[in-house]
Amino acid sequence: MATKKTNPETITLSCGYEYHYNPATFDDYELLEDLAEMESGNRAVLPRVVDKVFGADKKTLFDSLRDDTGKVPTTKVIMALGELFSSLKNSQAKN
Repeated sequence: MATKKTNPETITLSCGYEYHYNPATFDDYELLEDLAEMESGNRAVLPRVVDKVFGADKKTLFDSLRDDTGKVPTTKVIMALGELFSSLKNSQAKN
């Protein structure tokens, strides 16, 4: 299932979660540092990245990613982040 952009401020991920885009979220040097650490293989910063990107709406994201046992698989969180960043990159390339 593909990511769907429903309006300029909302991105719907394949898991059904609707991300409400705020450019100020990404104008954060500490987020950039955390993303660079993740890119270098340090997955320990993942919780900080998720907190900074999804904020108080993190529980809604997690609920959309839960498996049959009620757990939120780390791989699904990483995939959702990747999907979100890919969608944001694609939408910026079109502008």
